[in-house]
Amino acid sequence: MPTWVKVAIDSWTSAADLVEGHVLRPVNRADQAQGERMSEKVVWQLLQPYATAAGVPGIAPHDLRRSLREDVPRRGRGA
Repeated sequence: MPTWVKVAIDSWTSAADLVEGHVLRPVNRADQAQGERMSEKVVWQLLQPYATAAGVPGIAPHDLRRSLREDVPRRGRGA
């Protein structure tokens, strides 16, 4: 995991007072985490503009899971 990703996740979990459970959670208009998790559809909708900008407009949530599942063992970090 790139250092900047770890720093961003640590910053978010600290600010949201998250110690367990899902990292991606809905945020209300008052910038407060609410609920237990974001749905797969919401994550997909948020990622679409970035995927299009990266040249992979047809990417789906399953593609991201599969890529991570294949990439992590290849890098020697276990599954």
